[in-house]
Amino acid sequence: MPDSWVGLAVALLAIVPGFLATTVWARARTWRGPSTDLRTVLQSLALSAAIQVAISPLTVAWIVPIRDDLGSHAGRVALWFFITVLVVPLLAGLGVARATDLLFDPTRSGRPGSHARLARAVAWLIKAPWPPSAWDWLFTAGVPDGRFLLVQFQDGSQVGGVFAEGSIAITSPEQQGLFLANEWILNDDGDFTTPMPGSRGILIPQASDVRWVRILASQDDEEGAAQNG
Repeated sequence: MPDSWVGLAVALLAIVPGFLATTVWARARTWRGPSTDLRTVLQSLALSAAIQVAISPLTVAWIVPIRDDLGSHAGRVALWFFITVLVVPLLAGLGVARATDLLFDPTRSGRPGSHARLARAVAWLIKAPWPPSAWDWLFTAGVPDGRFLLVQFQDGSQVGGVFAEGSIAITSPEQQGLFLANEWILNDDGDFTTPMPGSRGILIPQASDVRWVRILASQDDEEGAAQNG
């Protein structure tokens, strides 16, 4: 094999698998943190190395025995190259994205329990990029989960409900928005009175018109504060 082809193959194997895995992970994640060209290159190199280690048993079985006569086994080399450069990085990127969203997905209304404890433990071990806005931080941190939210718009109007199971908060890089699964009626003072009859939830399609969001303490919060006090 000509030296130029060998050099090209080495370059592709050094950066393309990791770059594809990083790109797929970033696009499949619910939100993406800021990145730089240098960071992307370093991540690509590191992930490419990890992918080569993961696929090394296949490399040893398929490529090492024919390393001195690769030209006579073009089909096997092409298949190995396809698996290494495309298949494994795509599957790895999607798999890691699904796994991280399972733990940190801001579109799911979290509930206290083993899932929340596992997410906190992984977050302590793996420092995720800081959310790009206060809105993203609020919902990725799970602050509103299970609590009443009072939302006021720029014109002074207000709506409210519970960020209960089935509620969704869309975060960056998508257009930020909010769906509250349980809508409540508010009185003139902005206090919650009763659930809205016949309502299946309330949608706030754009957060750009939101002036502020008030998160009301739950009964568990108040009991915990009393015990700590």
